[in-house]
Amino acid sequence: MTESIMNHMATVWLIGAIVLFLWILFRTFRPGVREEMKHNSQIPFAVKDETDGIA
Repeated sequence: MTESIMNHMATVWLIGAIVLFLWILFRTFRPGVREEMKHNSQIPFAVKDETDGIA
């Protein structure tokens, strides 16, 4: 009985992980979000500080 429950939980977890992965792919790569992603990818390079990057 315990083994069948564990197999069922593993199957449910796998299906959930696949659905989550597909949802992330959809949200990231849909055409209408290209400009937003391009802007977000440039955020780390837009920060300027007084030392100009010198440690």
